[in-house]
Amino acid sequence: NDGSKLMHSTFYGGSAPSTLSGLVEDSSGNLWITGIASSSDLPKPANAPNTGMDYVAELDPTLSRVIRYYGSPVGSGGLTINLRQQTDVVVTGTANAVTAYPQAQPQTPWVWGIAGSSLPAETPYIVPGALMSIYGMMLGPSTALTTQLDASGKVAANLGGYSVAVNGIAAPLLYVGENQINFVVPFEVANSADATVQVIAPSGSSQPITGLMTAAVRPEVFGPIVNQDGSINSPSNPAPPNSIVSLWASGGGAMSEMVDGAINQTPLPGLLAPVSMLFGTTSAAETGIIAYAGPAPGFVAGALQINFEAPPIGSGYGACGPGCPVILYIGSSPVPPPYLTVWTAH
Repeated sequence: NDGSKLMHSTFYGGSAPSTLSGLVEDSSGNLWITGIASSSDLPKPANAPNTGMDYVAELDPTLSRVIRYYGSPVGSGGLTINLRQQTDVVVTGTANAVTAYPQAQPQTPWVWGIAGSSLPAETPYIVPGALMSIYGMMLGPSTALTTQLDASGKVAANLGGYSVAVNGIAAPLLYVGENQINFVVPFEVANSADATVQVIAPSGSSQPITGLMTAAVRPEVFGPIVNQDGSINSPSNPAPPNSIVSLWASGGGAMSEMVDGAINQTPLPGLLAPVSMLFGTTSAAETGIIAYAGPAPGFVAGALQINFEAPPIGSGYGACGPGCPVILYIGSSPVPPPYLTVWTAH
């Protein structure tokens, strides 16, 4: 083709706007693309791994068939794309991530993203005791495995022959599936400035994931907020003013007692970093009243529970009531947006 005529064209998108930011051709003439998907219905093969908004897709030379599709956490891809030795597809993402994807089905675990369990966006940080997720291929069995307790009553660090090592330390496992592993970062990681993560499986081990930095505190919250009566807080089910509502969090860092995989029981240890809260995102934001902030009873060590008063609707809360964004701080670190909203009755 001398460039004088159009050979093939296509529209690659879904029901909501998506981006296509990079394109590269492999030795077979197939085209690999990357971008950010705002809809879940982009064309893809059946059962294609889809664990986030950033995507990598392989199209045949006629642009009429999607051969492969990888959906990965926000920030792991979606910018540029290149080939490495005609074996891997290498993309860059908005989280300053450089991620390799296989051009063929891998035979051993292949990791393409690490994120906080409550916010599936690529992160370069590892926090002791944080609940985190690994995304990729061949990470676990096709039938997922869930939390088990070992002989000592702690959350097991090996499920069906699958494990995760953080700086060589076995991490408690909450979930192991084909494309996702949920784990708890060992508290001993606090002794290192950086971290390396590796998935170990019966078929072999993943390449070590390097370049991760250890942070003392980096909170994330899990929704929904729960009312004092145990019901879900919502616009149609708001909390009475000044009643106690609860949310759950992770990434609070060091505690007065730290045992990997332990189930939180009384007497509960305390967080070493102070906890505070704001309602609203403007200069008129008000300080929240916290009744309890610490380990979540009955959950694995590292999971946190925050009980606080539902804000009254009135002076000082007009900018956000009856629904107020909740900004949790542990130490000087706030949770990242999007924020949970607490709804208070009029």
